[in-house]
Amino acid sequence: MNFIQIFLDNIAQLMPFEVIMSYHHGVRWTFGKNPKPLKPGIHWRIMGIHKISTVGNVPEVIDLPTQSVTTPSGKSLTFSANIGYIVTDPVAHFCNVYNFEQSLRGAAAIHLSQAVRLKNLSDVRPEQLAAMEDELRESLTKTLGGWGTAITHVGFTDFVQTRPALRLYVDPATKVL
Repeated sequence: MNFIQIFLDNIAQLMPFEVIMSYHHGVRWTFGKNPKPLKPGIHWRIMGIHKISTVGNVPEVIDLPTQSVTTPSGKSLTFSANIGYIVTDPVAHFCNVYNFEQSLRGAAAIHLSQAVRLKNLSDVRPEQLAAMEDELRESLTKTLGGWGTAITHVGFTDFVQTRPALRLYVDPATKVL
């Protein structure tokens, strides 16, 4: 790559201002501390002193991995879900959690599996899933409120009863079941 191409690719970094679009929240740090929220528009920055980060202020959805749990009645359930969220406080979003999406996936997966694990098979019929999703949305919003995020929806995308896994033990010495 030649110098001109590198310069053109990085010219935005040389500008003394940053434009925050209407679909973003912004945060400006001064010497790495004192985060200040920024509204959409043009904001001045001094290279080496200010750093500006942006995050979307529109609803987003992440898919959770498929999980399997055992109910109190000994039945195995496998389910997958997605979580919708919106960033409400950009400073808390950047300052109170390190890797937001990974942390949200982990917290939501734990929260959902604990809630489903406590249910009996008769409690997770299709007509009851909507009430369960609303209950989980409210409790996740409380749990993640310190992260500057509101949960907009929780949706189960797959929910089935499965057979328990059969585990076989092979003796390593004799190689016999």
